[in-house]
Amino acid sequence: MYGGNYVFLEVPFLATFWHLDQINWKSNIWIAHIWVVAYIVEPLTLVLVEPHDAESTVPIPAEASEGPISTWLKRTLAAVFVLGVTGAGFLFINPVSANTRWLWQLDPFDARIMAA
Repeated sequence: MYGGNYVFLEVPFLATFWHLDQINWKSNIWIAHIWVVAYIVEPLTLVLVEPHDAESTVPIPAEASEGPISTWLKRTLAAVFVLGVTGAGFLFINPVSANTRWLWQLDPFDARIMAA
């Protein structure tokens, strides 16, 4: 889970720094600073709070496990993953393409944050 969480946090982190010049610093200066600080601190904090001891790498005992995951659930989750990555890719790589599918006009900053 550590790798997935870290990637999840790094995408908004990079999108925020990519668009720092587009953040509205004048009308919402406190919110803008909180946003930037949160996306700097959160990925760095994850490294510090993640357990690194031997107990954290031990597999879950069989009696605590809920059993195997069904094949159809695995396929459904794989389809949701592929669709999510595809949609996020469109929003992140080509934010203008989102305007053909979105209810209101998106700027690149909003589209990339939503993709994250």
